[in-house]
Amino acid sequence: MPKWIDDLSLPAGFVGLLLVAGAIAYYFLESDFGWTVGVLAALGLLLLGLFIYGNSVAIRRRVGARQLRYGTNAVVMVAALFGVLTLVNLFLVRNTVRWDLTAAGEFTLSSQSLRALENVKEPVKVIGFFSTGDASEQKAKDLLKQYANKSDKISYEFVDPDVKPTEVLKYGLGGPGTLVFLRGARRQDATSLDESSITSAIIRVTADKPIKVAFLTGHGEKSLDIADNSGYRQVKVLLEQNNYQLDTINLTTSPTLTTDYALVVVAGPRSSLLEKEKEAMKGYLDAGGRLLVMGDPRLDTDVNELISKWGVEIGAGVVLDPRMAAAGDMGIVVVQNYLWSAVTKDMNGLQTLFPYATNVTKKVPAPAGIWYDTLLESSDAGWVEMDKETPRFDAGVDIKGPVSMGVAVTDQASPEPGSQPSAVTKDRPRLVVFGDSDFVANGFIGMGANADLFLNAVNWLAQSEQEIQIKPKPPIQRSMTLSNGQKNFMLVTTVGLLPFMVLVVAGVVGWRTGSFSPLAPLRLLARLFRRTPWSGGS
Repeated sequence: MPKWIDDLSLPAGFVGLLLVAGAIAYYFLESDFGWTVGVLAALGLLLLGLFIYGNSVAIRRRVGARQLRYGTNAVVMVAALFGVLTLVNLFLVRNTVRWDLTAAGEFTLSSQSLRALENVKEPVKVIGFFSTGDASEQKAKDLLKQYANKSDKISYEFVDPDVKPTEVLKYGLGGPGTLVFLRGARRQDATSLDESSITSAIIRVTADKPIKVAFLTGHGEKSLDIADNSGYRQVKVLLEQNNYQLDTINLTTSPTLTTDYALVVVAGPRSSLLEKEKEAMKGYLDAGGRLLVMGDPRLDTDVNELISKWGVEIGAGVVLDPRMAAAGDMGIVVVQNYLWSAVTKDMNGLQTLFPYATNVTKKVPAPAGIWYDTLLESSDAGWVEMDKETPRFDAGVDIKGPVSMGVAVTDQASPEPGSQPSAVTKDRPRLVVFGDSDFVANGFIGMGANADLFLNAVNWLAQSEQEIQIKPKPPIQRSMTLSNGQKNFMLVTTVGLLPFMVLVVAGVVGWRTGSFSPLAPLRLLARLFRRTPWSGGS
């Protein structure tokens, strides 16, 4: 045998063991048997083979030794155990098995969600934006893990916006707490962390047909093509990213408006509609259309005629709020007071900015079949200023806060006035009315959660047949009330009876085997004090 082989065999064996161990460790950490694992394992085995060849004489001499046989048996048993554990681990990694043992099936996706996942043909990546310590992040992870376990097309990752602020800017997000669903170039956002919202986002981002939205033009409305601070270019980008197809429609030249449009937006008109335009809008709403109206204060328009049938009216004054003024301007109201509704249910803790908005009032009592949801209000220090010259509150003239600046209206097929909607009906009109059109203009849409509020309103209004409503599964709270007697019984049996029974059994066994003496506890105690009076010695 060449001398160089003899000299290299020992270090080769040591390095070979390290390489094999590294390959095994890398596989278990990354769960990927790729080139890295293969190269490390091959080199390690090659070096171990060199070690065996260089020490073949010594190995043959010890083959018959008893210690070697015992050692070999031990190595084989350990290797067999390791192999079994490896196979079990591989099976569990590649075949996820979960059991939901909760009575309400809290950790099982609904049948609607499973059907939606069956229709996912292309990869969908979900990016969650949550700050460190956000309790809702774990809720989102638990839900997304269920989706990923049911479909290999769903993957997800989480980004801390405080660590990677460029990612927030890249996706144009207003803040943390958002899930971004991506399928190729298509995108859908979700701020609600419940099964219904996540499944709806998956349906939308995988849908081949976008949802059609019409923006009314011809009356000085906000333009989707203007990029300055007053335009709606960013609104266009936001909606197109969320699978909406935007059209502009002029009812003067094309007086036909069909329900092919899931939603019509009237954004800050500066002049009145013609009579035939009003008739087209009313016909659209009566056929079950959805309308988003964003008005502005002190404009001489007849936009209220479109919404008066549903008992809603846009005011004429300007909302001022000295307590919630942005940059010292009482006319730019920072809103943090959201009332619960389907549009604002996830807005708590967020703030929106409304520049020079007006109030939105609702008729009391509501017309038959109409249900109102006030969306947001000023603080109680705010008011609606009716005087164009002097910004001060005048009792009896101005309207005292808190002032509503947004209302959602559901027209349900119910004859009872003010009765709460019990079911979603796609063929009934819905309206959202804001007292401001500038809060989502290019100059303000990126401030606070303005974009989130607007998108929530659009999503709620444009609810299509594909949208599903999945009833949440609240955890069942189980409690047991014990009487004083039952509490005492549990205390006696657990603290007294069970230890006593153990001592009795130990005593019987010791007595029968002759290893127990009644004086044994005393002798033990005496030894602790270095005295043995019962044994006759010290």
